[in-house]
Amino acid sequence: MSSIRDQIVDAIVVTLNTGRPAAVPEFERLKTIAINLESLPTAMVYHSVEMVEPASNRVSPLTKRTLTLVIELRTAEPEPDKSLDPALIWITARLNNKRIVDGSLVELSHEALEQAIRWRVAARENPHMAVTVELEIPYTTRATNQEAMS
Repeated sequence: MSSIRDQIVDAIVVTLNTGRPAAVPEFERLKTIAINLESLPTAMVYHSVEMVEPASNRVSPLTKRTLTLVIELRTAEPEPDKSLDPALIWITARLNNKRIVDGSLVELSHEALEQAIRWRVAARENPHMAVTVELEIPYTTRATNQEAMS
């Protein structure tokens, strides 16, 4: 079995790839690969930080968790902001501020909340544009087992 956090990342990838328009690159879990222009465009999903707190003020068998998930898009197109816009629209439409019902995420968390979109020029040797979308995904696990839901 895997952690609930790992299952959430898998569910986000499945949700974003289900019914994906042709203008949007296929989403994958983060891979540690060298970025070269031939590999672009790419779309990666990975976790950034997870905040943890007890489920109540008293000793509780549950832990509240808020996972910050990052969806990163990269392209070397001449007008990168325009070429990445369809993917940003797709991500918001599929994930932001609602229950995800066609992926398995609905069983793991009740919502994905868009927090920020950040643009940057990346890699001096192979200049390209990177855009990240940050989502917060709240969920609960047992205090002593990250593989078990509440």
